[in-house]
Amino acid sequence: MKNWLKNLKIKGKLDLMIGVSIICILLFGLVSIFMIRTTKVMNIMLIAQRSYMIEYHQSLEYFYQFKSQPDQISLIAKADSIISQSNAKLELFSNLDAFFIDYNKDKGSLTKKVATTYFDALSGDNEGHFTPTDPGYETLKSARFLIKRMHLFYRIQPKILDQTSAATHLAHQYAMNIQSEYSSILANPSQTDFNLVEAKMKEPLNKMSIQETTFANNVKQMSI
Repeated sequence: MKNWLKNLKIKGKLDLMIGVSIICILLFGLVSIFMIRTTKVMNIMLIAQRSYMIEYHQSLEYFYQFKSQPDQISLIAKADSIISQSNAKLELFSNLDAFFIDYNKDKGSLTKKVATTYFDALSGDNEGHFTPTDPGYETLKSARFLIKRMHLFYRIQPKILDQTSAATHLAHQYAMNIQSEYSSILANPSQTDFNLVEAKMKEPLNKMSIQETTFANNVKQMSI
């Protein structure tokens, strides 16, 4: 190899250097594209987390409004409806092993489910006329990309995604406990013992706060 390089004429060496430079530029470009697209996934996940937490805290606001106005049944009904919708977002990624198995069985159906569930995080500005129940092409494309990139992360950084999935699973359990209290109130609102309800909700609320921080930290680690 050494002799071959030494025997190359100046033009040959220049051609070799140009060839190596082009290959390096192409590799750098591919890495840059990968990093840009990875950043897009991080943004989607952060938007989805923010969306969930907004809905979760909004449901709590309605609950406390109902506490101060117990005759306004519509308030606790809103709290129950909002947390029910937001809990679907947690449930979807609370078990990644099962998620990817289901995806391999029926990619189209699960892609649409992701697009529908996370519509606010995946939909583009140019798809304003579409709805969560009828996501557009770009939203479905973003959903497919999110799933594929998460699958890649699952192979490269399984520990971090396992931790994220575990945190999501726990958060879903705690949120379901809170939703259960809302449903109990709705079943018999006039007999609500708010001291008892808040006592039951105290631990899930504290745990939810911890899981919120855990999820945010895991997403941050994936972007490093």
